[in-house]
Amino acid sequence: MYFVNMQASVILIFLGFCARLQVYACWHLTTFVGYMVIK
Repeated sequence: MYFVNMQASVILIFLGFCARLQVYACWHLTTFVGYMVIK
């Protein structure tokens, strides 16, 4: 049971990290596209 709990928490942390990375990448991409359009 303890092992399953550990695995679940690790997966949750990984998913949270992926989501944050995705938001970060999207923000950078949007900024870049906006910069190119303004140029």
